[in-house]
Amino acid sequence: MEQAEYAKNFIVGKGTYLVAYHNEGYTNINEAYLRLLGYAGHYNLQLESNKKVVVELG
Repeated sequence: MEQAEYAKNFIVGKGTYLVAYHNEGYTNINEAYLRLLGYAGHYNLQLESNKKVVVELG
């Protein structure tokens, strides 16, 4: 079976990334996303969108 295009690995550019880990399934993954946004807001971090990732997760 051929791997779906969205599931393939890709190389991200050099930089600093904000990462969240979530191990409770997809039904409440929005909570991890909101935690990530809350952390960024608390520390006044400016987030940039990677449209490819947003489309794949959306």
